Amino acid sequence: MNTKTHYEIQDDPPHHHRHHDHYDYPHHHPHHILIIIVIKIMIITNFIIIIIIIIIIIIITIILIIIIVIMIITIILIVIIIIILTIIIIVLIVLIVIAIIIVLIVIIIIIIIIIIIIINTSQTSSSSS
Repeated sequence: MNTKTHYEIQDDPPHHHRHHDHYDYPHHHPHHILIIIVIKIMIITNFIIIIIIIIIIIIITIILIIIIVIMIITIILIVIIIIILTIIIIVLIVLIVIAIIIVLIVIIIIIIIIIIIIINTSQTSSSSS
């Protein structure tokens, strides 16, 4: 009986103290607030990091889109330039061919005229002589 009461007396104060320590101890409360603040800060920083990552991703995608658009525009421009150049070259070739044909026709006509003149002169000279 005495040992039991002694045991109860021994057991009760630490238990009570532990209970007391958990709730009303002034040291424990600021620590809890600090933990909450730290958690909030972590959450906020995580949110900020996520926002920054999203912004970076958006910026990267915008830059990529701009680069792709610029590439497409440059490709289109290059194609247009190539088409224009090919058209110019074709036109030049056609013009050169036409010019050569005209020159050849003129030369042939001149040669024919010269031949006719020579024949005529030879005929007239032969007929006259």
